[in-house]
Amino acid sequence: CWSMFLVWTILGVVCLTYKPKKAKKPAENVEIVIVSIANQKVRNSLYETIDNIKKLNLKFYVLVDEGAEMISELSGVDLVVVPKTYKQHLIAKGRAINYFIENHVQKNMWYGFVDDDNIILDTEFLYEIPYYDQHGYVAMNPLLVMRKGKNTLTYVMDSIRIYDDLTVYRFFTGLLGKPLVGLHGELLCAKGEVLKEIGYDHHTITEDFHFAAELTKRNYK
Repeated sequence: CWSMFLVWTILGVVCLTYKPKKAKKPAENVEIVIVSIANQKVRNSLYETIDNIKKLNLKFYVLVDEGAEMISELSGVDLVVVPKTYKQHLIAKGRAINYFIENHVQKNMWYGFVDDDNIILDTEFLYEIPYYDQHGYVAMNPLLVMRKGKNTLTYVMDSIRIYDDLTVYRFFTGLLGKPLVGLHGELLCAKGEVLKEIGYDHHTITEDFHFAAELTKRNYK
């Protein structure tokens, strides 16, 4: 474990040379997709996520399964409902996202997928998308910062993700432009054209990692 920690740290030092490039103007072809089970257990966090995205003036959809408890409550937002009969061999979040890709994604747009407990802290990523789009990149990830919940131990354990983001993830997706260790599902942003090409039509609960693997196979940045 300490050997891996040392490797990650070395990669982090190497990544000190990496600074994301930005365009002068933010991207206007970006839409956010909130994927939610939309029941009473996530009601507060879902509305917090919706309010957050509204404050950032981002176009967004809420993606839910048919029969979700909160469908009637969400009539005031752009709601996308996945039919119960849709590709029942698929599971979890990947099934819902694949339905969205097949029925709503446009090739020239970018889409950012968030869970119903994600808060987007700023819109700086909108300035990065135009630059990297012009240079042939088709997907991106943000840095993740943990929020403290009821369980302090979980918070401490989860906080390793920011360390990973600043070291190994930044090394592969930033410096190399290859997601060899995967991508985060939280605010995973991808170009519509590539979402259409790859899709999420696979029986897996690690749909974000599978998508990253497919990007690597196709030699996408």
